[in-house]
Amino acid sequence: MISILILTYNEGIHIQRCLDSVQGISNDIIVIDSLSSDDTKEICLKNNIRFYEREFLNQAETLNWTLDNIDFKNNMIFRIDADEYLTVESKQVVNNNIFHEKLISSDALYVGRNIKFMDKLLKFGGLRNRKVVRILDKNRCRYDSAEMDERVQVSGIVKDSGLKIIDENLNDIEFFINKHIGYANREVRKEYIDTSRKNYSRYDTIIIFLKKIFSKYNNIALVILYFFYRYVIQLGFMDGKAGFYYHFYQVLFYRFTILVIKRRTKK
Repeated sequence: MISILILTYNEGIHIQRCLDSVQGISNDIIVIDSLSSDDTKEICLKNNIRFYEREFLNQAETLNWTLDNIDFKNNMIFRIDADEYLTVESKQVVNNNIFHEKLISSDALYVGRNIKFMDKLLKFGGLRNRKVVRILDKNRCRYDSAEMDERVQVSGIVKDSGLKIIDENLNDIEFFINKHIGYANREVRKEYIDTSRKNYSRYDTIIIFLKKIFSKYNNIALVILYFFYRYVIQLGFMDGKAGFYYHFYQVLFYRFTILVIKRRTKK
């Protein structure tokens, strides 16, 4: 069996959908809430889960505190965000013998993460089934200390779980824009970790390295080139209007915002 871990803050609009998607695959669902002011707590308490409240510092600190202090019923922990949900097909995967063999023989497992934006499941632009480490052994894995884009340090074998999740935030486009402005401010403050000294999965090591290079040489030409790669080379335009807006805000708007903040900081 696996335990389910969900971090929440004002996720009343999402949390029931997330909980419904993982019901029946675990005997241990845990929510760590960062003192929500909406109805997140009330919704969680109506479900058969364990609910804890704790002041939020950052994702990595909260996750590591949870792994160190919460008595999980199972060694393998499946972390899913409140605005994500497990696909129906994945529930069938969880119940087969192959999945359980992977749990026994691995220290962590990849999950395929997908994005649904403006009511459309994005299939292009490098977004389909992007591998992320979301299932981990509580005794052998911890998160790095990054303020954002925290990643799992794995001291062992990582396999593909065969599970798929969908990230579909139900808030409006203004929320999406403001979230990326917040990300941009944190990105400027972030110091990238030396991946050669950490036990990251192969995919995370590559991503951290590329982000480190991007941060060092970040300029307008590189931002435009990256957008061209995602939107044209990786066929992001095939997702139509939703694909354009997603890549515009997630690449051009986000990276240009970082450039503006950096220039203002230098002044």
